[in-house]
Amino acid sequence: MKGFLTRINQRGGGIVEIIQQTARRTGEERVTEAAAGMAYYGFFSFFPLLLVTIVVIGTVLENTLSKEQILEALLQVFPFSHDLIAENVSQVLDARGSVGIIGLLGLAWAALGGFTVLARNVNRAWPNAKTRNILKMRLMALIMLTVLIGGLLVLFVFNTLMDILPKPVNHIAEQATSSQFFSELSMVMLLFITLMVLYWWLPSTRVLWQDAAWGALASSISISIVTRGFTWYLESGLSTYNLIYGSLGTIVALLFWIYLLSLLVFIGAHLSASIAHYRKAKTVNDNENAG
Repeated sequence: MKGFLTRINQRGGGIVEIIQQTARRTGEERVTEAAAGMAYYGFFSFFPLLLVTIVVIGTVLENTLSKEQILEALLQVFPFSHDLIAENVSQVLDARGSVGIIGLLGLAWAALGGFTVLARNVNRAWPNAKTRNILKMRLMALIMLTVLIGGLLVLFVFNTLMDILPKPVNHIAEQATSSQFFSELSMVMLLFITLMVLYWWLPSTRVLWQDAAWGALASSISISIVTRGFTWYLESGLSTYNLIYGSLGTIVALLFWIYLLSLLVFIGAHLSASIAHYRKAKTVNDNENAG
């Protein structure tokens, strides 16, 4: 068996060593516990984040966005729990007019919790990365929040422009973007780019783009597969969440989905770090042999 793995490792560019290193590091850094923490903070940060996003985008675009447009855009992100999301989004939309500047700042601070946990645990994937203090972590979380709101703003502007295009052009664009394949492919590509940037930017050490890209590719594909599988499981009737948790079943399912996604994101970060570790070790070994 050992000889077989050695041959696979040699022919696969060190894939066995990389997987072993990734498994060892994820165990050392307690990635499953980190993902559980991310699910907790992510869930409780979601609705403050949602309110901040809606207030900012609504202020910039004024009255050009309807409740239906906002709901449609948000429900594309969540493959299930649509009733829970729609109900809470409607309440948020009804309450957005009563949010003042101080309240908005408080909500923004609460929304940073999930981003802070994300930044801390991606940084931990790199053994030589220095630990950042809480102020730097919050600053990075604020930057991620700002970029997220900016991206959603661009998305809403794009959708608004689609509505005012001439009918023939609008019809062609709708036909192209409404196909399931295009929708899923665009989501995977967007997720891949986002994760690649995060894996490159968040660690407090130098990360090469190609190292970040491999981890992002593995995570984005895995997240897409897991999301489709989990959605099928919930819709198949095999799920026992409602039987066990009753009215809380939808919330528990959403929390578990966030946990799975967080786990895959953190494993992707460790995979990037393991690829970089193998590449550097191989370079040193090749130089020693050449000398």
